[in-house]
Amino acid sequence: MRDMHCMNKASVMKLGWSIMNDMNGLWTCVLRCMYGWSQECTSDPKAKGKDSPLWKAIYKVWSQVRAGTMWSVGNGRRESPLLELKDVWLDGYGALSHHTTHELSEAEGNATVADMVNERNHWKWELFAHLLPVQVVLVLASHSAPSNELEGDASY
Repeated sequence: MRDMHCMNKASVMKLGWSIMNDMNGLWTCVLRCMYGWSQECTSDPKAKGKDSPLWKAIYKVWSQVRAGTMWSVGNGRRESPLLELKDVWLDGYGALSHHTTHELSEAEGNATVADMVNERNHWKWELFAHLLPVQVVLVLASHSAPSNELEGDASY
């Protein structure tokens, strides 16, 4: 029985992964529409008592799906905020939201990665470096800034 539980959980996590990555899939669009979940996956799904067992199962494993997902920042235009981001895109550091040194203002919390880059594709350090510990800023500096010339952000 234990192996069946693990297999079921893995299958549901795969469905969660598909919801995150297959924005145009028919079943993804149907589930998003049925449960009123945004196209960008910027918030975690919500489950209510009357929802289907499948949706409740996806809701139950969603934190594990997100924890196992890394983002490759391309043009930085994904609608998820930079510092309140629950997504992991700095290898070994987890979500940047776990590293902020103080509470973010509304503007800081709603900024996208692309908002933190100037027209020459350089980081706007003055906007956010003071919000993160030095070691996180140094790791961020070792990564290329998003560029309009790159494709969209992608998960892996």
